[in-house]
Amino acid sequence: MDANAWNSSRLNREREQLFGLQKVFAWVATGLIACGFVFVVLLLLNNRALTRTHEQLRRKDRALQTQYNWFEAAVNNMSQGLCLTDGDRRLLVSNKQFLNLFSLYEGANWQGQALEKILPASMLPVAVDVSTADPLGVYVAETPYRRTHRLDDGTVLFVSHEPMASGGWVSTFEDITERQNAQDRIAHMAHHDGLTGLPNRLLFWQHTENALHELRDAGNPFAVLYLDVDRFKEVNDTLGHPTGDALLRAIADRLASTVTSPDVIARLSGDEFAILHLPGSELFSSTQALAERVLKAISRPYLVGHTEIQITTSIGIAFGPQDGSDSDELIKKADLALYRAKEPGRQ
Repeated sequence: MDANAWNSSRLNREREQLFGLQKVFAWVATGLIACGFVFVVLLLLNNRALTRTHEQLRRKDRALQTQYNWFEAAVNNMSQGLCLTDGDRRLLVSNKQFLNLFSLYEGANWQGQALEKILPASMLPVAVDVSTADPLGVYVAETPYRRTHRLDDGTVLFVSHEPMASGGWVSTFEDITERQNAQDRIAHMAHHDGLTGLPNRLLFWQHTENALHELRDAGNPFAVLYLDVDRFKEVNDTLGHPTGDALLRAIADRLASTVTSPDVIARLSGDEFAILHLPGSELFSSTQALAERVLKAISRPYLVGHTEIQITTSIGIAFGPQDGSDSDELIKKADLALYRAKEPGRQ
């Protein structure tokens, strides 16, 4: 083979190799372009998915913010004070009513403050000692707390501490001052005379029962003094019921200034009063001295309006336990003694 033929063959091989490389490069370039296209498509799809996810997150965030605003509005417009504390009784969350009830500045950051620095000790939730665990090993770390508490300014709060499973407490504070005052007024009316404000027959009976219990437990004797205003009916008939009522109030004031604690004064009915005398010692001499003071005090003249009124009283006395072992019997015996003490002709 001559040189020209050899060269021609070599050129053909090199040309074929070059065409092969061109084909490979073309396939590689085509593959790269296809991969780039797929990558761009995937990137676009991913961006679209991210945009959609971001929009969903923004919608959820707006929904959560709306729910938080609703929750905050509901909590801050509650009539009850509310706070949330952790297991160490540190304040986590509180509403405006809670801050107002305890005169706390709203602009201050109370989060993390120890609850004992804000509330009286008697209002704090109580943790139970783990030594109270039952035999199965179930530890009751905290117990519910519900009770009424009166603040120094007279506000009455119903306090509730509910333990959370994760530790800490949800606490509410309800202002029940008006309700409690109404209940106190009703209870006072049920046990006190409306005209004089003195204990009535029911409350006097209860005090006498308590004295009998003390007598049985500690051996402390006592006396029941039954009083009746002499000729009070004449005052009512001649001067009128308003004057009679004013006179009864004046008599109640005289008795209150004459009788000292722990003795109890009561208006039983009409012009009848009673005294539960608890001397502690020297029962008979002390009772006699008290009766003399009462007789002297009641007999001083009264000025009712522009009218001076002079009255007296009669007293019947019964001693516990000599004259009876129950309240009804003692009061009845004192009433009988009063009947015998009244002079003929008095009313």
